[in-house]
Amino acid sequence: MNHLIKNPGGVLTRLIVTIDRFHAEHGHFPTVVKAPKAVIADALEHCLTPLGAELFQKKILLEEIAEGAVIAVDGAAETEYGPHDEPIVPAVAAGWLGLDANPVTPLLPLKPLDPGSQIVYVLTNPAMPGLVKIGKTTQLEVEARMKQLFGTGVPVPFDCAFACQVKDAHEVEKALHFAFGNVRINPNREFFKIEPERIIVMLKLLKVDDVTMQVEQKIEADVTVADKESAQQMKDRRPHMKFFELGMPKGSTLISKDGSAEATVVEERKVLFQGEVQSLTSSTRKVLGLPEDYALQPSPHWTFNGKSLKKIYDEYHDSDLD
Repeated sequence: MNHLIKNPGGVLTRLIVTIDRFHAEHGHFPTVVKAPKAVIADALEHCLTPLGAELFQKKILLEEIAEGAVIAVDGAAETEYGPHDEPIVPAVAAGWLGLDANPVTPLLPLKPLDPGSQIVYVLTNPAMPGLVKIGKTTQLEVEARMKQLFGTGVPVPFDCAFACQVKDAHEVEKALHFAFGNVRINPNREFFKIEPERIIVMLKLLKVDDVTMQVEQKIEADVTVADKESAQQMKDRRPHMKFFELGMPKGSTLISKDGSAEATVVEERKVLFQGEVQSLTSSTRKVLGLPEDYALQPSPHWTFNGKSLKKIYDEYHDSDLD
């Protein structure tokens, strides 16, 4: 980090710790950090290199206040950190800001229900395109279960398409296996040839507690860089989604899966969303309320003329193999 931070600690720590504490309290990062003018100047000019200062300000809007504590803000949410508060190790925030070469993945706690709450998950794997695994576990065993799945002969880690907490995971899993039994690959295995969205829709009808991000982070916590790179290489074997190529000309309207948002195709790989030309991935994060650096596949979350973009993409590229 020498090319980004020249004088660690001090006021820089106050700024980063405030961001870290905000994230720990609210589950997402702030958009603004308010601090005395001297604190901001010292951090940007004396603690950070010019490149480090540029990275910092790309992530956070720094707002000067007359005096007092450093305050992280996003809407109505607020976190203060005074000059005499005990510091913590701000590993998550440092990585998010781009100041840490080995960022720590933020692990959000599973949302607490009653002690008997259980989890039903829907997993996909780049090595098994078109297949979905439906399974169950408990809060206490979720991390061990995810490790076990990756240790059973699959070449790359699973992706969590959806996970939710339920009262009786056995009954929910049993119902799903029955409902989709006609597309089950092997009666002794929990794999189904189906779009994960069809399973997710059914689970959401039960008004379940969505813990997808937490389970995905449990998967990533024990995945090596090499494993992630291998998985990404498998995903990259298929070309990027191009709207015009898939029959969505300029001006086409894309609708989010829940019908709450619209995006307009303006370029081969860009849409107009909320008055800004951007990638569909960026638009999807905004619709789902996810941080800017959260990795996801946008196509399952949008439709064109009532049809899933993922299905349109899969049908087009699968036809290339015929």
